[in-house]
Amino acid sequence: PSMALQNVRIEAARLATRVQKMMNQVTAILRSSDVTRFDDIEAADDTVDQLHREILGYAGKISKFDLNDAQSREFRKLMIMVDALERVGDVIANDMVRICRKRINKDISSSEKLLTMQVELQEILNRLLYKCERAIKENNVGEAHQVLEMRSEIEKRIEAFFDHQESRFHEVDADRIAVFRIEMDLVEKQRRIFGLLERIAIQLTGASQTGPGSDLDVRPVPNE
Repeated sequence: PSMALQNVRIEAARLATRVQKMMNQVTAILRSSDVTRFDDIEAADDTVDQLHREILGYAGKISKFDLNDAQSREFRKLMIMVDALERVGDVIANDMVRICRKRINKDISSSEKLLTMQVELQEILNRLLYKCERAIKENNVGEAHQVLEMRSEIEKRIEAFFDHQESRFHEVDADRIAVFRIEMDLVEKQRRIFGLLERIAIQLTGASQTGPGSDLDVRPVPNE
């Protein structure tokens, strides 16, 4: 069982690597609106889904072993992390791609400052996913703690984004409301990704989640 669990950990790290490629593509789309990246994300998502299925199939065999308490805890932790990684891939492929396509197809442009804030937040998420990957692969608790320590920074950046967006509510018209909704939807998905990365880090550190819940504040858009 111990060797089998180590194999799951190795494959979980591979899964994180594949999800990382998807994250990098999203960042490139945010920076340049490069529509060719959508195909790359879809292809990467297929490989993520395939590896996820293979991990679950292998895990099903492990669950039939007579695991001791420590092995059972390790098995549960690995399954939670694998599930969180797959969900990150889903958020990217199903939600962020949809938002970015709408943004490009409708020629929706955010202000330069808001776009910069979104790209910077995405780049931070990329780095945190890389830390999760290393933490899983090397069982590196220090890397996982660094992910958890970023909660206040993520909250601060999202708060600053909303504050800047609210400062422009006086410009509200039908077109501007559409832009606000797209902007807020994207930040909500970024917030969701951080919550999933935090879940992975919590499993690796054994920490309990303190402070505000993973659902960071998302403010309403003004009515038309």
